Formats: sequence, structure tokens, C-alpha cells
Amino acid sequence: YELFTNALPWERSMDSNEYSRRVMNTPPKNPRDFNKEIDEELAALLLKSIAKTPTDRFSSAAAFKEALLKLGRQDW
Repeated sequence: YELFTNALPWERSMDSNEYSRRVMNTPPKNPRDFNKEIDEELAALLLKSIAKTPTDRFSSAAAFKEALLKLGRQDW
């Protein structure tokens, strides 16, 4: 996420407890909010990679890599 957006999915707070609450209770920002060059498919993969529910995430780094390669982009 941060590699493609140069931002964190949740705004940082000075208070670590507040930040933890945000991470646990609010959805991450769409990567396209930070970088309009990210297409919808890539944004969906990035959001899936940080999904709150483990079963909604990729099962492994290899599965994430495979999904990225299926997009067919060579410019990353």
C-alpha cells in the first residue's frame, strides 16, 4: 500500500491508542485517494492485502504476488 501511495492507509495520530482504534474500526482509505494513477484493479488488490478479516486477505505472499502478476503490469 505505502509503496504505491507514499501514504499510510490510516491517518497517524499522536496517540497510539487512538491510532489502534482507527485501524481496528475504520476502513482503510482507497489507494486512489492518494494516487490517481493506481487503477481500480490494483487498488482492489492493495485493499485486499490489508483486509481486517484474515479470510478476506491473500492466503500467502505468493498468492499476492500471483494476483499482481495477473494484472500484467511491467512498470512496477
